[in-house]
Amino acid sequence: MKGILQALDRYPIVAIGEAHSIEQMGSFYVSLVQNRKLQQNINDIVIEFASQQSQPTLDAYVNGKNVSSQSLRSVWRDTTKVFAWESPIYAQLLSAVRKVNADLPPQKRLRVLAGDCSIDWMHVRNHLDWRRYQPNDTCFADVIKRQVLAKGHRALVILGSAHVSRNSDPSWPPNVTKLVEQAYPNSVFVVLLSFNKPERETEGTPPILLPWPRVSLPGGKEAVVGEYGDAMLYLGTSVSDAEPLWSEYQKDKAYLLELNRRARIQWGCPFNLNLVRDHLPLCRGH
Repeated sequence: MKGILQALDRYPIVAIGEAHSIEQMGSFYVSLVQNRKLQQNINDIVIEFASQQSQPTLDAYVNGKNVSSQSLRSVWRDTTKVFAWESPIYAQLLSAVRKVNADLPPQKRLRVLAGDCSIDWMHVRNHLDWRRYQPNDTCFADVIKRQVLAKGHRALVILGSAHVSRNSDPSWPPNVTKLVEQAYPNSVFVVLLSFNKPERETEGTPPILLPWPRVSLPGGKEAVVGEYGDAMLYLGTSVSDAEPLWSEYQKDKAYLLELNRRARIQWGCPFNLNLVRDHLPLCRGH
């Protein structure tokens, strides 16, 4: 945590490239939000797990106003990605911000910014409709530029690693880091995950920010930090998925029907809760 706090002293944007739905990541986010120095050093937290039409709901919730559970769930359910953010770590992050803000004066409160493109699923009828919202890097970058940097703010950004990695696939359109730094050079400090134990034993217990020059990436590839990001975050060798309460979905038939419709649109096959629960592909080739 110390390394991230130090980076916020030097960069207006610290972007964490996460692996989605990991329990240890969720705990790390909560500990960051609860840290007094972080509260003093940032204005905003930009998230992937909310689309911009949900900004009023986010603002109300993190500022302590009454928000129904259905409205709150819509924040992470009505994004451009189907069933991507049901892990409890995302609701826990929002809850942590709400609790922290309750003890802060209004002008010092943290704002959570929805980064994903606005989407109205009622008007998304086929895959071509859905493709119009992809890739969503332009939406994330636009929020960071307009709502953070143009206002002289500082922000913690939480997105998937492909959105923030410096060595993004050249065959794809520019990702968030590249788009932001085209307008605001050297403004982003990129933190990526490491799943390998650091060679030094004197660095303490996880989470640890790894500053050394060579690190192991998922898949066994070795890369120089700086090619992909500016530092690596080590959460321990044993990480686990934070699973939702699967039985609750069986009670919400309307949501399952809508998930089935959206899955056919995005992936071309029906939604199967059992396959998703068991981490099996819904469609061939998916």
